[in-house]
Amino acid sequence: MQPIAEYLAENALNLKNELIEFLKIPSISCQEEFVPECQRAAEWLERCLTKIGFSVTLYPVSSRHPMVYAESPKIEGAPTLLIYGHYDVQPVDPLDLWTETSPFEPTEKNGCLYGRGTSDDKGPLYSHIAAAAYWMKQPNRPNLNVKFLIEGDEEGGDSTAALFVEENADLLACDYVVLSDSTQFAPGFPSITCGLRGIAAYELTLTGPVQDLHSGMFGGAVTNPCNVLCEILGNMFDENHRIRIPGFYDEVRRLPQEDLEA
Repeated sequence: MQPIAEYLAENALNLKNELIEFLKIPSISCQEEFVPECQRAAEWLERCLTKIGFSVTLYPVSSRHPMVYAESPKIEGAPTLLIYGHYDVQPVDPLDLWTETSPFEPTEKNGCLYGRGTSDDKGPLYSHIAAAAYWMKQPNRPNLNVKFLIEGDEEGGDSTAALFVEENADLLACDYVVLSDSTQFAPGFPSITCGLRGIAAYELTLTGPVQDLHSGMFGGAVTNPCNVLCEILGNMFDENHRIRIPGFYDEVRRLPQEDLEA
């Protein structure tokens, strides 16, 4: 196989220009006026992945922005790697805070590209596409099947991806999953992220007296809703910050000991 450093030296300019082309597409998923741009980003990925030898399908989904699925030529018996990413980006408001660069005019400064999507998630996603392009060109590459699943609604918190995975389990069957949408330890230090934390949002409504009550007449006799809320919230976690809601952890798989020790 060609040394990766040699390949990068030969193709650095082309790779950078292609990434800049991708970054220029204002694929803001949660604003109606950018729906055509999200479609354009999906079609850009379709052309890019087709060019390097993948078969690509755009799947229409209920959220308007298509799911991009791609796979390399199938090798029977070889392990399969699935790479996940997203082509949509966050809104850019307020624009007056973009004092030195424009969000969709990528600008290079001190060896770094600045613009919306450079780090979340077009830049990391494109790095995996570029790696796949290199891998596909190697005549004696290791036997491996590679799949891409790239969504256009990650930034809006839409459940499209979860539903698509559930409905297309056979299509997405794999041995390993790599997420391009993660973080880096520090500049110049590549990292492998083994897990991500999540968030659960909820709204709690407590019904108390329908009118204000005189504290001298009712204080202590009628429970103050504020006190009840404090008690509920204070009892949701134990001293080790574990959630105490019954059944909360029932479907959470425990990490194997070897993962904890890694």
